[in-house]
Amino acid sequence: CCGGGGGVQAHDPDMAVDMARKRVRDALAVGAEIIISGCVACKDNLRKGAKAIPKDERNNIKIMDITEIVAYSMKEQTQAPRSSFFSMRTKKRTP
Repeated sequence: CCGGGGGVQAHDPDMAVDMARKRVRDALAVGAEIIISGCVACKDNLRKGAKAIPKDERNNIKIMDITEIVAYSMKEQTQAPRSSFFSMRTKKRTP
């Protein structure tokens, strides 16, 4: 838990940020460069937790929502050169 939901943020904001800071440190300890969440409250709180860590310790870790990753992936696919197989599979067929 990052502390962003379940009423933690509303009841004890300092504890919520401390919990998020711990989760960010956990991610940094395993070499993560991005933390992805499917929850807006988690994304917000994890960002607060990351900002609570000195910049030289947090490196450039990013906190992102899963929809941002999907959107980025879709954008990359539309800009990537298409292989001949992909072009054949996506051609519009006329009846």
